[in-house]
Amino acid sequence: MRNKNPFGKSTTPENAYATYRVNNPSNGVYFEWRVLKTYQTKTNEDKNQYARWYCAVKSPYTHDQWEYGDTYIKDIMSTNPTLISGAGAWLKQYNDDVSSGVADNLTRVGLNVITFE
Repeated sequence: MRNKNPFGKSTTPENAYATYRVNNPSNGVYFEWRVLKTYQTKTNEDKNQYARWYCAVKSPYTHDQWEYGDTYIKDIMSTNPTLISGAGAWLKQYNDDVSSGVADNLTRVGLNVITFE
């Protein structure tokens, strides 16, 4: 039996499944990703280096306006973002990533990690 994707239905930025953010206080640059839809279950995402989420993204480069599109999960997580908020189901599915350090996991599998320090 197939596992149903609990985040497969698109939502709005105000009702995002999760919000991730990375800040660079030294120059004021930040990126905020609001996850509006996932295309696979978490188990399948973990096996797919090209897994993606449909996101609303905001930064100074978007003039603080939302831009919408697919984003590779590895590109978001390579910045070692902070999970600002998440739906209860999101926290249950993705809690391992949050608690174990996403950047460490990406490095372990050979992906480059970008940090803003």
